[in-house]
Amino acid sequence: MKKHLFLIFLIAVIFQSCAQSSDSTSKKDKEKTNIPGTRVYLEIPEGFKISTSMIGIEKNNNVGVSVMDLIGGNYYTNAATFTKSNWESRGATVVSFEEHKVGDFPAKTVHLKTFDTEGFGLVFGDSTFSTMIMGMIPPGDSISLKQIENCLKAVSYDKSLKIDPLDFAKFEINTKNSIYKFAKSSASMYMYSVNGINKDSYDDEPMFMVNQLPYEETQTNPKIIGQQMILSQKQYGLYYDELEEESTENINGYSSYETHFKGDLKGKEVLMYLLVVAKGENAFTCIGMAKGDFEKHLKEYQKLGRSIKLKY
Repeated sequence: MKKHLFLIFLIAVIFQSCAQSSDSTSKKDKEKTNIPGTRVYLEIPEGFKISTSMIGIEKNNNVGVSVMDLIGGNYYTNAATFTKSNWESRGATVVSFEEHKVGDFPAKTVHLKTFDTEGFGLVFGDSTFSTMIMGMIPPGDSISLKQIENCLKAVSYDKSLKIDPLDFAKFEINTKNSIYKFAKSSASMYMYSVNGINKDSYDDEPMFMVNQLPYEETQTNPKIIGQQMILSQKQYGLYYDELEEESTENINGYSSYETHFKGDLKGKEVLMYLLVVAKGENAFTCIGMAKGDFEKHLKEYQKLGRSIKLKY
């Protein structure tokens, strides 16, 4: 399994689905590890470590557990498509599916197989947050599979934990003179909107998003990742005739791929801007989408994307 392909799939799923405090932690959480950038605590299995290439933990290049903690999201909305039938419609074999609780929070766990992976997925939350945790292995690694299963069973969550998502981001972009400001994050995904307005969905409004992905230079490059990202959106109704512009020139010293095009998304004309930059173990995709004022927003997207600087 190539980790960047698996995470692109997860991002596509979450991107489209884009009170009183309850605390599920206990004294036992002192034995657990907080996953940086999230309010999730895990018992890290033997042989695993905090990942440097994604939000979560990893054992090796093929075995890892990714954590996507959408603070400000809504579990009941985001988890509506986390169903046995929906996983099967995506070509996965569902070994088991369970609705339960993580602490006081409603939750769903799936054990699934695809043609080249097997693993467990967990989603839980309430009306103020939605967290998805996915652990995958290549076929036949029964030891790692059991470790991941036990890890997800012991998850806990601390709603009282205060987090500034940008403190954990491995990039920075210059929004000083932009109409776009930071709005919210979901672990490795950072959302920017006009004036920084935080909403459950930006379906009818322009938005700009930065995603952090694992990167393996020997297996892929920014152009391949960009093309896969665009193709992944077709299953959600995005159609286009041709890319209007493509560039593989370095941006700020990073390997990159940049393009944009106009297409049709569910009957509405849409502009999509895409920039991928890569360095070391990480790639970053910058995606801008707008359904009007295309020239204005394209200039904003290009200015934001080309200002990206990596913190390492």
